Amino acid sequence: MEDIRGALVKTSYGYSQAQLGINAGSICRFGLEMKPDDIVLSPTGERKYAVGRVGKYFFDDSPKDGCPYKHRRHIAWLPQPISKEDMSTNLTYSLQSMLAVFSLDRYGTEIDALMSGEVPTPAEKSQRVRDVILESLMDLDGREFEEFIRHLLEVLGFRAEATQYVADKGIDVNGVLNAEGLADVVLRIQVKRVRGTIGNRDVLAIRGASAQSEHPCLIALSDFTAQAREEAEAPGKAAVKLIGGDDLAAIILKH
Repeated sequence: MEDIRGALVKTSYGYSQAQLGINAGSICRFGLEMKPDDIVLSPTGERKYAVGRVGKYFFDDSPKDGCPYKHRRHIAWLPQPISKEDMSTNLTYSLQSMLAVFSLDRYGTEIDALMSGEVPTPAEKSQRVRDVILESLMDLDGREFEEFIRHLLEVLGFRAEATQYVADKGIDVNGVLNAEGLADVVLRIQVKRVRGTIGNRDVLAIRGASAQSEHPCLIALSDFTAQAREEAEAPGKAAVKLIGGDDLAAIILKH
């Protein structure tokens, strides 16, 4: 792990200490911890997750498939994706990790069941409860919603503050999480209390309002267009974390 951090320091990307830790961890999990026959989930952008079986690592010095990454793994994608609506609240929440590669081992039994096509019980599906939560949040005014998100961040362990309500330059809430005393992870959040889908213009705006060492995040009571999700994960650009209404309700139910 320290060797990976040292190699990243020598690159020209100018990573902050927090970014070094996050990227080194992702590389370590992808290259060393991930084993052949492991199961991986990958979002498709349609509230579904493709399911794949991992193969061996390999290096492609001259990729010709449009993907710029040279460090790769063989993978066999299974024909049937998993729907987010069929997942438990805890699994849905865990999938909101800001890390590129992270473990879901604790949900192995549930994922195996979903892969086999088992239908979840009503107790495991809390869609009606989520609808009540989202409608209640929609009844708040703009400032109250920002204050609610600030409070939610504090429950999650962040030091958080809502910005001034006017002339906030696109940032509604700031959050700082101390990562075990090693570094501060800074979130810059814009909230959207609207019923319509959020487009890529808002993704570009929050990315432009965040410094290189900060993590931009959009939280909405609705959902995001396919173009917005594509822009949020565009290669070579700072990733923008998108949390839609169902994801937000799952976090609230969890905590």
